[in-house]
Amino acid sequence: NNQIAVFSSSQGSSSTTEFTNEGFFSFDANNTENIDFNTNSLTNAISYSGNLTQNYGYLEIPFELKYNFSSRKEFKTQLVAGFSSLFLNKNSLLLGTENRSEEGKDSNLNMINFSGNLGFDFNYHLNKNWSLHLNPMLKVQLNTFNENANNFAPFYIGIYTGVHYKF
Repeated sequence: NNQIAVFSSSQGSSSTTEFTNEGFFSFDANNTENIDFNTNSLTNAISYSGNLTQNYGYLEIPFELKYNFSSRKEFKTQLVAGFSSLFLNKNSLLLGTENRSEEGKDSNLNMINFSGNLGFDFNYHLNKNWSLHLNPMLKVQLNTFNENANNFAPFYIGIYTGVHYKF
């Protein structure tokens, strides 16, 4: 998110950075004071324009079933359906303004969540040992957030490719 409004308040802890885009966030987990935009509570606040960068990643363990649609000598097509267990292994937030930079973590992500997977496998056999692989896949994550996320469910549409070698 670029060009968000950032408020650094002299009230409370000096290491607290609060920023808002129709809400409240603080890197200081002990500070639960909300900013009231209807009063003059911001008269002692310093305002900056900032950028917010969030990175999170998962270790995925899939369980999938494949159904053969067609199987010719050189070309094989399969329907793929299943689910994956996802384990959070990367979680970082970075808030940058012209005067300061703050790092933190998103506390709203579950350590373990799941996804439903649906796609196709296309394999073209070059010979008995080598084949080319193409796999378009839709993955819808479930139970990603541990608090209200306005019914947002992340999804991925990907095309996985590769070369297979059997020995």
